[in-house]
Amino acid sequence: MSSYIGAGIAPYGSRVFEFDKIGLGIDNIKTNKSSIVLLSDPDWYWHYIGRVVFNSTGNRYAVAYQEGAVKVYRIGILGIFSPEMGKNVDKNYKSISALTFSPNDKWLARIRDGKVTVWKVSETNGTLQYESTFPNAQLLAFDRSEQLLFVGTNDAISVIDLAEKSTLTTISTAGLTTFTISSDNRLLIWGDSKGAIHIWGIP
Repeated sequence: MSSYIGAGIAPYGSRVFEFDKIGLGIDNIKTNKSSIVLLSDPDWYWHYIGRVVFNSTGNRYAVAYQEGAVKVYRIGILGIFSPEMGKNVDKNYKSISALTFSPNDKWLARIRDGKVTVWKVSETNGTLQYESTFPNAQLLAFDRSEQLLFVGTNDAISVIDLAEKSTLTTISTAGLTTFTISSDNRLLIWGDSKGAIHIWGIP
């Protein structure tokens, strides 16, 4: 692979991955074995990778394509979830700002060109759970219970109840650059463009 556009580390540090527009390289750190998965095919109408993310155990990974499709694969097997996850393919190249599994892999969420989409994923399929437009959305995080999704723009964090499919609250956060939920599910921690760190309690 000659022109990487992204890279990351799988959970527990067992694998590293890197990808360009059409291919994904996965390196097993323990065995020093490498594999290349070409994710483009002449019969497909989506080709360009926007984001890649591993699930919590590192045995599956999701690929979000710029044209709109999302596929979930197993390590070493080209098994794919239901085509329902690619229903909104529009063949237009749009940026994928974020892609993440929930902590226990119940959900998979993506931001594509300001639209937040959440699928319920299982071993065999994926179905649409929630979709809404958030202009300038850039960041995603699930709470540890997997009931809430936090969506970050440059000046706000919206809290989504996934069961009710509604926005519970929106918090003003000037200059937001990153955020996370603490491991005990009690704190929302975010950083801003001035270098400050903010810690808020979650009721």
